This record gives sequence, structure tokens and C-alpha cells, in this order.
Amino acid sequence: MATPAIQATGNLLHEAEDNLFIKDLPSNGDWKSSATTKGRLTWQLIFAVVVVSFGTWFPIGYSYASTNTPQAIIIEWIRSVKCARLAGPVAFSQVFFNDSQKGPVPAYDDAMQDIWCKAVAENEEHLVLSENAELNRIWAIVGATVGGGALLSLWSTNWWLKRFGSKNTMLINNFIGVVGTVLASLCVEAASFEMLIVGRFIWGVNIGISISVPPMYIAEISPASLRGATGTFPGVCFVGGAFTAVVLGLPQLLGTEQLWPVIFWLRAAPAVVFLLTLPFCRESPRYLLLRKNQAAAARRALTFFRGTQDVDGELRAIQLEGDSMLAGGCSKHVSLLGLFRHPFLRRLVIICTVVILCNQFSGVAPISIYTTAIFTKIGLSKLESLYGTVGFFFLQILAVLTSMLLMERAGRRLLLLGGFSVAALCLFGMTLFTALGKLSYLWANYVSMVCALVFIVAFNLGPAFLPFVLVPEMFPQSARSSAMTLVSAGCQLPNVAMTFLFPIADALIAEYTFLILGIILLAGTVYMYFNVIETKGKPLSVIQAELRQRFG
Repeated sequence: MATPAIQATGNLLHEAEDNLFIKDLPSNGDWKSSATTKGRLTWQLIFAVVVVSFGTWFPIGYSYASTNTPQAIIIEWIRSVKCARLAGPVAFSQVFFNDSQKGPVPAYDDAMQDIWCKAVAENEEHLVLSENAELNRIWAIVGATVGGGALLSLWSTNWWLKRFGSKNTMLINNFIGVVGTVLASLCVEAASFEMLIVGRFIWGVNIGISISVPPMYIAEISPASLRGATGTFPGVCFVGGAFTAVVLGLPQLLGTEQLWPVIFWLRAAPAVVFLLTLPFCRESPRYLLLRKNQAAAARRALTFFRGTQDVDGELRAIQLEGDSMLAGGCSKHVSLLGLFRHPFLRRLVIICTVVILCNQFSGVAPISIYTTAIFTKIGLSKLESLYGTVGFFFLQILAVLTSMLLMERAGRRLLLLGGFSVAALCLFGMTLFTALGKLSYLWANYVSMVCALVFIVAFNLGPAFLPFVLVPEMFPQSARSSAMTLVSAGCQLPNVAMTFLFPIADALIAEYTFLILGIILLAGTVYMYFNVIETKGKPLSVIQAELRQRFG
């Protein structure tokens, strides 16, 4: 998955009606001089942002990429478990692990044992999944269960927030992730790939809550002028976690027959750091003041994050926002169904749905998870594929860091349309050059790999994060919380489908899978060109006015 700057305060506030934001709309461009409140970056704010991002979003990226580089070893382990259950000898380690001390490879009469127990030469590893439909399904489930758990748990986010607040919700959720880590890590000792699946599903439950709560908490504790940078930092941690998992999975480190479960154990490291450091951070001042009505606690929290006692103005602004919402009689927010009843909101839902579907059906999730297998299939050696995967994720980090600088400079529309357009061209290129590589044009294999690397750079420069920035900006406050829930679900459902279906589709139609994804991106980009407006630097009231003038 990719990683976003999302959700300011909608889930924690009584929402306001649309006209509440539009009635005080500045005219003649006056908003440019008064749109934001300047704030300084304090060590307390940096500490909180780093702790929360590293403790929650680093494990998300780590979870999705943890099976990437050791994929072949884990698949062989699954085969060994299944083979042992069939009461057949495990012979393939003689070839795959170069183990010559186990005697000759036995012959099998039973077809099932032959499928699960025969030795596989290194140059034939990429054929294992295509020749064993059940193994292919098991491996697809292993990859998709993380997204499946996230899809189920994200609907409970509001329940957790109402009862425990942001800080305590994150603490409790962290323990859920630790439970998943224990189960996934003990799967070898238990000789159960089902335990691996359950452990990764619990990781998904943890991730479903972590997708929304930490970015919202960061947005609430950050000054308006810094929300772009601080809100993008969870995405940096996401790709950092993925990169770490990929590097640890190299055969020179933990990507071996004996050590690969340690990769799963290490997912607990950020959780331990998080549990030790988060208690030193304060709860969101906005939550304390508007939800708990604890003015003194809100002052202490805001003083902590701003590093100064001069917080009266910001506290008054928060309180006035709450008072104006109550004065507008807006204690009830728009429900999920309400998004589809109102014509204006329904149009916004359609626009954002197209953006989100392009984000998810771009292929970035399966490409990230199955990078090593993709590189192997285009003709690279096993070692070349592993190093290509490392470079793949390193480029992600550079691209996301660059996106933090471009977010408020290039504008949302340019980054979104440009990123999707380049990504679509790369998918077409991967289709063409992979096909040429199969026709013995060896140079085409390397061009295909370059297309994959350019794809990930273009995607992370804009489309990876912008959908989660656009949704809070485009929807009125009264509908924002429901819109973000819908968007989170809209991310996880296609993510689960893509992760599960990609290896199956890849086995059936091979490189033409990328062609289908490229066509989806191209069609979505054309739609976005005519419907997505530029929101850079504009206050919400101005954005709402423009959207109503155009679509209302």
C-alpha cells in the first residue's frame, strides 16, 4: 500500500453545515493572505510525529513487504508443510537449498505427492505457482489477508475513538499488532501455514485502525502551516518499513531457510518503541477541548506541542469552531448513506471514487508485494531480482521524500494527473518489453525493469498520497468523517482484490495483466482531467464554493 496525509479533525467533531463555511467566504482572492496560521516546528511536535508515524505506519509498510524477498523460501516452506501432511518425504531442499546429505530424490507414484514434494531447480522456481493451483491460491491468501483484516477493522475506528481517544486507541491497537506478530512468527514451529495466514490477518486488523487514527492525530496537533509536511511523514515511514523488510529478506541477512521467521519477529520492534515513548506525548488538544470539555488539559497539551505558554489565540480558535458548529445546529454528521442521497455530495463521491480506484488498481500493491517474482519472471537471475527489489523500495523512499517538497509547490492536480499518466505509460511498457523478452530480446527484460522502477517513482511523487489529501479538502466538514471511512474502505477492498487476484491473473495472462491496469489508469486520468479541481493553498471555504459553483 501506498501512504497518505489524511483526515484533519472530522471524526472527532460535531460537523457543520455546508453554508457555515461558505457564508464568510473572502472575496477577490483575500483568502491568499489569511488562509493559514503560521506555526513553528518544535522538538515536542517532532517527537510526537516521529513516534506516532514510526510506531504505526512503519509496521504497515513492513507488513505488506515482509514476504517479498523471501517469497521463494516461504513458498517452499508451505510446500514442505503440505508434503509432510501427505506423509511424503521432503526432497526439494536438495535442490533449492543445495542440501546433498538427504540422499537421492525419491520417486512418487501419487500425483498429489509429486506436485507438493518434488524437487524444484532454481531456474524453475517461477513455474511453481503456475503449475500448482492450490499453492497459488494459498500464497494469494497469504498476501491478501493483511488487506482483508484492515477492511474489516476500519469500520470500528469511530467506536474506538469515541471511547478511548486517539492516544489510547493507538496504544490498544498496538497490542493487537503484537498478537499478530507472535502468531505469524511461530508458524514454522507449529508447521502451520494457516497460523501464518491468521497472524497476517490480525496484522490487517491492526492496520485498519492505524490507517486513520495516527494521521488524524498528527493533523490535530500540528499548526495549519505544517500539516502538509507532518501529515506526509507517516507515508515516509510506510515506505521506510517496506524498504527495511525487503533488505532484511535478502539471503545475505535473514532471507534463509532457518532465519526468515525472524523477519516477522522484528515487526514487534516498532511496537515496543511505540509503547515506551507514546506515554510521553499528550492527547490531541482538540479532542480534549471539544469532545471531553477539559479546557485545562487542552491548554497543557497545546502548550506541550507548541513549546510556549502563548496558546490562548489557538485555544480560542478551536473553541470558536466548536461554538459555531453548535450554533449552526449541526450536531449530526452526514452518514455513509447520506453521501449518496445529496446530489452534490454524490458527485463528489463519484469523483473521489475514481481517484481512489485508480490509486488501488494502478497495480502498486501487487507490484510492491510480488516485485521479486516479477523481476525473476522477466528473465533476471534470482540475485538480480532481489537487488532490483531493494532498489525498487529505495526509490520509493526518495520519491515520497520529494513529494513532501512538491505537495504545496507543484499543486495537487499536476501531481495527480502527471503521476497517473506516467504510471500508465510504464504499465504499457512493462507489457511490451516483457513480451519482447520472451521472444529472446534479452535487453527488453532490463527495459521492463526500468519501467517498473519509473512506475514506482511516478506513483509515489503524487498519486500515492494525493487521494487522501483531496478527500478532506473536497468534502464539507459535515460529511468529511463519513467520506474518509468510505475512502478507507475503498482503498482496502480493491487492495485485497488486487493482492489476491494478481498472482492468479499473472499465471493466466502473464504480462498482459499490466496492460489491463494501464487501460484502467488511462481512462481514470481522462475523467480526472475534467473533474478534479486544483486545491493547493486554498482554504476549505474557497474549495467548497468552487465545487458548488461547478457541480452544485
